[in-house]
Amino acid sequence: MCSIIEDIYQEGREEGRREGREEGRAEGRLNSLFDTIRKLRLTTGWSDEEIVDKFSISDEDWKLFLASN
Repeated sequence: MCSIIEDIYQEGREEGRREGREEGRAEGRLNSLFDTIRKLRLTTGWSDEEIVDKFSISDEDWKLFLASN
């Protein structure tokens, strides 16, 4: 009985780690996108609309970017 409980516990821990890594990767990609947008704003002089259009940034991602600044 004890090993079944330990197995379930271990599986839960491993699943939590996987989910955490996936969330971390997604957050990292989003932060990278935000960094790129900031650099483009400074170096190219492109307007926000031009950046959104050129890189097909979703409305949701754009709202997150604006909230992060």
